[in-house]
Amino acid sequence: MGKVYFIPRYIGALKYYEKLFPALRERGADPAFLLLEDGGMRAYSHARHLSHDARFLEIPLGKIPLVSHIVREKSIFGLFDRFLDEARPAVLVAEPRMGERERALFQKAARKGIAVCALQWAQIPDISFSDRRSFRGRLLALRARRGSLLKGLFYIAYLKLLRMVFSIADLISGKRDFAEKGSPPGMLGIIDEASRESLAAQGWEKSRMRIVGSAFFTIAHDLGERVRREAGFRAKLLARYGLSTAAKKILVLSTPFHRGVHSVFLDDAGQRQYFKNIFEDIRSVFPKEEADIIFKLHPREPDIYADYDSIGIKRFHNESDTDELIALSDLTISHPLTAANFTIAASGTPALFINFTPHEYFNRGSDIYKLKEIIKTRGGFRERLSVFRAGSLALQYEKNAIDTHSLEKIVAFILDTRGA
Repeated sequence: MGKVYFIPRYIGALKYYEKLFPALRERGADPAFLLLEDGGMRAYSHARHLSHDARFLEIPLGKIPLVSHIVREKSIFGLFDRFLDEARPAVLVAEPRMGERERALFQKAARKGIAVCALQWAQIPDISFSDRRSFRGRLLALRARRGSLLKGLFYIAYLKLLRMVFSIADLISGKRDFAEKGSPPGMLGIIDEASRESLAAQGWEKSRMRIVGSAFFTIAHDLGERVRREAGFRAKLLARYGLSTAAKKILVLSTPFHRGVHSVFLDDAGQRQYFKNIFEDIRSVFPKEEADIIFKLHPREPDIYADYDSIGIKRFHNESDTDELIALSDLTISHPLTAANFTIAASGTPALFINFTPHEYFNRGSDIYKLKEIIKTRGGFRERLSVFRAGSLALQYEKNAIDTHSLEKIVAFILDTRGA
């Protein structure tokens, strides 16, 4: 049936879409990535031998302020027609949150009769809650993203000026070459009913949304069942990660409070100490000979945790598969507002959900992921660890919200787009 190009803006989305590739191939499709941005996605795709087109990353940026950006964006937009004519994709699939590049490409594709759609890969909470950050948190976020506060302030001013120049260029040309606005064409596959309002607020029409679930529901459920059922398969995975077959495995999922936009409130040293405190709490209940502590870094954060080696923490980054680590763990520790909570619930792995941050909006994960309890104090955390050690911890999430047929619904949604 031809190429299905996924257009991720972030490596987390790329890793989610990657999980759809085998099921799409079974239906005769040829999935690949089209990279309009990098952020480590090209290196990851190359290392994993994933089919990808990076031609738009090869267009250089000159050194003349403002002018160079206009020239590059004009070049990128100008190549969209050539790409569509040469590649003749069957379907283009993007994230719901599209930038100007994705919007412009979708408009051109739709005019050529090429099917387009968007696919939600993670829950999108109301970010107005995350904007209730402290002034210090905002400054830390700016510094973390740009290397220094001065560079960050300059970048914000430059970006605002650049958008103004783009708008003026569009006004002069009478076209929307740089600022494609409005609702993108095509259908939008969403995870659940709770996503409908937040995505409608971003410009998507509710009538063009279809609930398809999350691929995590199917993949994590099947993986968890297989790990529990097949001793040989479990042993193979344990060997892959160098994990003990005897000790309990307690997995801690990182949330970057020192990088990103909305959740920053720590610097690098504070981030390391935050999770070191969590490890200390775990060790106060589980001695080393009884349990291994596994630390999974967030896909977008750099590895600043080398000093954890000295305290016996086994850490993994993008070379690992989060689904596999969750399925192998006896207990997973997660924050309430992360897409990995879908995997936890689908896999059936016992879990504790903690929020030791000043971010109250994180607790909205209770509604989004159907969590029963969010632990807000270290004392409460140690108490719940003890309950788990005693073997009497109930599941801390609801499993009835999981649709294990989601993967086939997602694949059908993408392929049916051609007839929409």
